[in-house]
Amino acid sequence: MKPREKGAANERELEAAVEEYYDAVWSFSLFLTGHVYDAAEEITQETFLCLIKKWNGIEKENVGRWLFGVARRKFYEYVRAQKRDKDHLIYPDDPEDPVFSAGEICVDDAIPDEAAVEEAKRRVVESLTDEEKILFDRYYGKKMTYAEIMKASGLSYNGVRMRLFRMRRKIKEKCKEEYR
Repeated sequence: MKPREKGAANERELEAAVEEYYDAVWSFSLFLTGHVYDAAEEITQETFLCLIKKWNGIEKENVGRWLFGVARRKFYEYVRAQKRDKDHLIYPDDPEDPVFSAGEICVDDAIPDEAAVEEAKRRVVESLTDEEKILFDRYYGKKMTYAEIMKASGLSYNGVRMRLFRMRRKIKEKCKEEYR
């Protein structure tokens, strides 16, 4: 496939493609995100930035299909980033996990002081083995992906996944003990 030349005609084609597909890609992104407008806007912008970077290598008749495929991949990246950024395992105020809710931890709906929470976190992390502490630091501290952890530790994908699963289960059990 021969890349197209840069020039005014090529820029007009790009502008026309953006004009034609922007609303449809935004609506698709909005659907994927469950009507979270900020996320849909972010995904749409990332998609069109990718289009601008790759414009010379894309077949003109496949632009629409290509854009929707990129938007879907950008959505998956967004979801993974949101999941990775969520350090919910040992924080007592996570609304998604009743084990860690303030009602389970506190007596008479009192909020524990920050020092008590930090001490509990420290004890939970200290209960991990050395290998689990390294894994914990890589995944939650350094926000490494499974692929990065695989490369750094020499483990397979399933090995990393299972170790993280077991570590999370161990942390949850330790937190239950801490907050009884």
